[in-house]
Parts: sequence; structure tokens; C-alpha cells
Amino acid sequence: MQHTNVRADYTRHSMQSSHEKPFIFHFYWFVLGNAVLFCVAIAILANIFKYVLIDGILFWTTVISLIVVRYVDIRFFKGQTSNYEPATMAHWRKYSLKLLMWSLIIWIIVATAKGFIWTMLTPLISPH
Repeated sequence: MQHTNVRADYTRHSMQSSHEKPFIFHFYWFVLGNAVLFCVAIAILANIFKYVLIDGILFWTTVISLIVVRYVDIRFFKGQTSNYEPATMAHWRKYSLKLLMWSLIIWIIVATAKGFIWTMLTPLISPH
């Protein structure tokens, strides 16, 4: 009968899990979240969502999720910068401000382009 140290197994498992979680957070704010934001912007342009409210909810919820995940990554999981240096709350504030600024610019461009595109296309695709 082999005796195992339950506490050592639990500690080893916790340490492995804690190393995996920051990667998931880092991957989300660095890659996946931005890809989702890009896809939502394209979907808005393509008029996939028929209601402006849905456009806004999806777009801005994605932006907020990026900010929150970045905060959690830095605050609780010793997040790193894109250069793999230790991130600070100053990095988070800078990231959040830049993300909000660029998101607002993209939102204005996409909403304006969507209005222009569909105003121009409506007479062409609607039955006479």
C-alpha cells in the first residue's frame, strides 16, 4: 500500500493551475478579446445585428471585458506586459485608456460607415 501526501499533491496542482490561469487571461486580453472585438465591428458593418442596441451591447461589453480581464490578470495573477515584463496598475490604466480611446474611434467609424453603406445600398437591394 502506497501512501501519498494529499497536501503536497494539492499544492502541486494549485501551483500548476495558477500558472495556467495567467496564460488564459493574457491570451484573452492580448489576442482573443481583440479578435472578438474585430469580428463584432465587422458584423456591425455587415448589418448582421438588426438592432443598434445589440451592436452597442456586444461591442462595449467586449471592450469592458478586455479591461476587466486585464485588471484581474495584473491584480491577482501577476500579469505581464506584451514584452513579458511584470505589469503594474499604471500599465492597466494606460492600457484601459488606449483601449477606450481606440474603441470609441472605431465605434464612430463603424457606425458612420454602417449608416453610409446601408443608406447607399438600400435603394439597390429593396424591391421597386
